[in-house]
Amino acid sequence: MKDKLLGQKGILKNRHFWIIGAITLVLILFYNASYLHITSWFQVFNDIINAKGVYAFVISFLFLIPILYASAVFRIRGALIIWLIFLLAVIPRAIVESTSFEYIMIVSLFSIVALLVGIIMALEYNKKVEDIGDAMQVKTTRWYALARVLKIREYERQYLARKLHDNIIQSLLVIANRTHALERGDYGVITPKAKKQVGKLQTMVLHVIDDVRQLSHGLRPSILDNVGLLPILQWQADRITNDNNIKIDIQVEGSIYRLPSETEVIVYRIIKEALDNIYKHSAATEGIVKLDFTGTDFNVLIRDNGCGFELPDDINKYVDVGKMGLNRMYEQAKILDSDIKIVTKKNAGTSVSFNVTI
Repeated sequence: MKDKLLGQKGILKNRHFWIIGAITLVLILFYNASYLHITSWFQVFNDIINAKGVYAFVISFLFLIPILYASAVFRIRGALIIWLIFLLAVIPRAIVESTSFEYIMIVSLFSIVALLVGIIMALEYNKKVEDIGDAMQVKTTRWYALARVLKIREYERQYLARKLHDNIIQSLLVIANRTHALERGDYGVITPKAKKQVGKLQTMVLHVIDDVRQLSHGLRPSILDNVGLLPILQWQADRITNDNNIKIDIQVEGSIYRLPSETEVIVYRIIKEALDNIYKHSAATEGIVKLDFTGTDFNVLIRDNGCGFELPDDINKYVDVGKMGLNRMYEQAKILDSDIKIVTKKNAGTSVSFNVTI
């Protein structure tokens, strides 16, 4: 019992308990001020305090406040306790000042109604609270399941990226070095025609190495794990600017903070997909990535001044024709319980925005 009263979640440490108690105490003193000879405490309400009969009964309606409050916080048990206190405070004065049997019946009826209202409030309000709690639990369970799937997927990506870097790229570098040695004549003199073909082969291998390196980096960029979202986005922006002559500007509002690792990965992939679309399809000369840390949510906006496009009513239509980028963005956003908003028009650019609840 002592633990229930004084424990970490004990009733005596619940602020609602003290608020309800204070309201109830004030109402008891107010209702019985004339009998307790404390009318001077409530001088402004002297006329109400000194009212008799049915007029005094009107004051008892105020006791619905703590009854309903207790119903919402402490459920039926709280409603019953405050209701019993209400009876002890109201009934004696009602009996003393009763002018008729009908008056006693009115007081009794009101007492029963007050109890029923408190019980109904306790049942309905707490049913809503339980429904919200169930919904939150489902959402939390879903998030943990998705996070687990994401972690497994990211582990597989990381493993594959490491294999590509440590094994495939190293093997290709060995091939490139040997073809270069072959071209130099380290393994004997070769004909000019063969030398030319070896040179082409070496160039092809170097291109493959570059492609595999980019693929490895795209699968799981190590900079994202080490320093976070902003540096890798700046790196992506610089790369697009240098390689494609499209100026990408990274804008930040508010104080920068790290997002949860799973969230950062998904946000990065959505933004990267949008940036890929800019330099591959938009024919834009400028783009903006705006990261807003100021509100309770983390907001992202990607905008370009490109050619735009006609957004289909059904995103699956793009999947049917092999355009998977938009679908990937929508799917990634679903994991974050976020909706992507895309605004675009022919020759009027495109903007992509979404928010993440932290």
